[in-house]
Amino acid sequence: MTQSKEDYIKAIYTAGGVSERVPTATVARMLSIAPASVTEMNVKLAKEGLVEYEPYKGVKLTEKGIAAVVNVIRSHELWEVFLTSYLGLSMHEAHQEAERLEHATSPLLAERLDEFLQHPETCPLGSGIPRPGMLPEVQIERLSDLETSTEAVLYKLFLDRDEVDEDGKNALKPGRSIVILLRDDDTLTVECGGRTCKLSLEAAKRVLVSVE
Repeated sequence: MTQSKEDYIKAIYTAGGVSERVPTATVARMLSIAPASVTEMNVKLAKEGLVEYEPYKGVKLTEKGIAAVVNVIRSHELWEVFLTSYLGLSMHEAHQEAERLEHATSPLLAERLDEFLQHPETCPLGSGIPRPGMLPEVQIERLSDLETSTEAVLYKLFLDRDEVDEDGKNALKPGRSIVILLRDDDTLTVECGGRTCKLSLEAAKRVLVSVE
């Protein structure tokens, strides 16, 4: 499978595409591409049996698609363990490198890496590393959906630079704990990385977090 297709199915998964259909616009925003390109890829993935796609209603992963995305996530988290434990990278650095390495990891390499690491059960964030064919234990949600005082870990951000103030730019990084301090009709105030920053509710919908 190409890197592009792996990025698509991973985006669909993180947007909740295991249990419900994900709108084309959501995937387009997550991958920073045009909706028309997403529609074209949805058709291709559907022909390969990786997704169920219905125009104007969105896309959902099939069992085959779930199995494929599990392999990508498993590779990513194994590399995070290796990079932090053996090369001394920070969690943020390891996450960035693992984003690239996950696409170049064959099932054989993932198995050998798992053996070398003595079969770790959790990634550096504490989430369970999925076994082949099994869904990750971590639950991915939108920051905007969490209640006040709920603690989570930043998984991925799909924000433009002008949507975050300077404190947010320095604080909001994958792998860091985040908690909602206050919310009103339009804004969330959060604490992350020892800093307090504000996000619009619309921006918070594009911040994904993992919740145990």
